[in-house]
Amino acid sequence: YPGSFVPRPIEVIIEKADSDVRILAKDLMDLTKLDWNSTDFCKRLPATIAVSQKVGNIIGELRGRDIEPPSAYSNYM
Repeated sequence: YPGSFVPRPIEVIIEKADSDVRILAKDLMDLTKLDWNSTDFCKRLPATIAVSQKVGNIIGELRGRDIEPPSAYSNYM
């Protein structure tokens, strides 16, 4: 493992699910890949989610003013 910390295993206990266990496991593994890089040491959310929420706020503001927001994500970078 090339990182500076030893990875810790994740225990998953599924009490009730409509989805296949393999799909749930894949979704959980995908969530471990979120980008936590930030200059703020006490961030509550991964950078990928925080940025998505900010883009959502921009789109909501535009739609609130009856402006159709651009669909290309690069417009929000």
